[in-house]
Amino acid sequence: MFRPMRLISLTLVSISLSVSIYAQEVFAAAKVSPPKLIQANYEVTKNGQPFATMKEQFTVTGNTYTIESVSKGVGVYALFGERKLTSTGEI
Repeated sequence: MFRPMRLISLTLVSISLSVSIYAQEVFAAAKVSPPKLIQANYEVTKNGQPFATMKEQFTVTGNTYTIESVSKGVGVYALFGERKLTSTGEI
């Protein structure tokens, strides 16, 4: 029952990482610094009914990045608690 939310979270972290790597190449070619912080908050729905809230954050500190994804169930799904996924690496 909770697997779709986990799959969505893992997919979003993977996409965020891919975008991050691509953005680094674009910014390096343009000789422009990447943003230090990007945040997104949104609601995940199924058939128009919310079942989770998501908070995504991309942070750059020095030459390292951190991507954090926190999902919280809504309604009955709140019983599953909070899920936190983190990715860290060098730029």
